[in-house]
Amino acid sequence: MSEMQQLRILTADSVDTLRVMAAGSQAAEVWNNDLDALVKTLDLRFIESEYEVDGNCGLQLSDGDTRQGDLDAANARLILRVLPNLTPADAVDERLWVTLALGYFRNYTRDRWPASDDALGNHVINHVFASTDRRRERDHAIARLWWSGSYVRRFADPSDLNPALQAFFSNSDLSVQVLGRPSLATVPALARALLSVLTNYLVNQETPYDRVGVRSFLEDLDYLAGRRALGTLPEAELFQIVEESFRENLNL
Repeated sequence: MSEMQQLRILTADSVDTLRVMAAGSQAAEVWNNDLDALVKTLDLRFIESEYEVDGNCGLQLSDGDTRQGDLDAANARLILRVLPNLTPADAVDERLWVTLALGYFRNYTRDRWPASDDALGNHVINHVFASTDRRRERDHAIARLWWSGSYVRRFADPSDLNPALQAFFSNSDLSVQVLGRPSLATVPALARALLSVLTNYLVNQETPYDRVGVRSFLEDLDYLAGRRALGTLPEAELFQIVEESFRENLNL
């Protein structure tokens, strides 16, 4: 049974205070202290939000037998349960993601993205702050899970959600390339065909990930979406077009 909680989030000024520290000589203070300690030390402020969090649902941490990255697909599914009412329009709110990364999911953030003293400031900026689309979708410890999970949930067949998420997280480059091409979301039939092909080859057939081939494949789809009304094609025909492009670009 879910236990929905209203989330208090850091103010924009408080986020900026932390950002300045992380970009300067105090990155370790931001990374090594929990949010309660930072609030007391820096007099950070919160505001009430309309975001709801399921207090009974958390993210998986790695153990001795599991690499952090291998849990991405499972945690993307879980973050959708943690934030069941979040919409893409609201998911650009940096205050939300900074609050979650330093507070509610601090243990996960540090587990998934362990830091060293080298370039710690860049590390904190990348995985705690989320001021751009690219950073939210690629780098942020929590936001990247939600954005990828939301895309897959929107277009994958519900019965194929788990393998589709596995395909989407089969390589860190894939989600960045897909989410960075709006045309691959504006035509639902194309997105469904894309996820179906990726799942079939990358998960079911365990086809090795070819970064150059996949990028070329997605560029082809992006170009095709701009010159043809793909949404008017029968889905079986569109699937065939997408599959043929995938096989051609990956030399299968």
